[in-house]
Amino acid sequence: EVLPPSQRRVPRRLEHDKIDPAELAWMAGFFDGEGSVCILRTKATGTRRTPSYDLRVSIGNTSENALEIFSRNFGAKTHTVRKQIAVKPQYRWHVCGERAAMVLRALLPFLKVKHEQAQLGLEYIAARTPVPRGAVLTTPEEIALRDEFYQKMLDLNDSHWGRKRRQ
Repeated sequence: EVLPPSQRRVPRRLEHDKIDPAELAWMAGFFDGEGSVCILRTKATGTRRTPSYDLRVSIGNTSENALEIFSRNFGAKTHTVRKQIAVKPQYRWHVCGERAAMVLRALLPFLKVKHEQAQLGLEYIAARTPVPRGAVLTTPEEIALRDEFYQKMLDLNDSHWGRKRRQ
């Protein structure tokens, strides 16, 4: 059942130990097939003097009901990406940063296909120095660390799809 936005429960803190293990296993299988783990990089432009990096977990699908299961358990909202005549609507669910890490921790024991990407995403969150929202990454070492994880994730995702290394 799809709930209207006003009735959706958006947990502030994930308590995945309270989620039914069978449902977690189902979510991990769905995520293995339809989801993605990436580290987004926003380049330095204009007034932004340094790039920014963020862990992102997302799923796209034509089943809004399936994505609502993730929304109900992990928070964030499902939104419509594309609605065209004679084409099924596309829906997307995503979380970033610490919430993405919480989702990966919950799904990790059940992941088969995206286990390496999830592990790398969790290593990234643990290794980086947290920066307050809106603050600028100031040290070259922190930027280099984050960029190294960004490149590793690109390589992992490329190898998963059989693509050659990006330059």
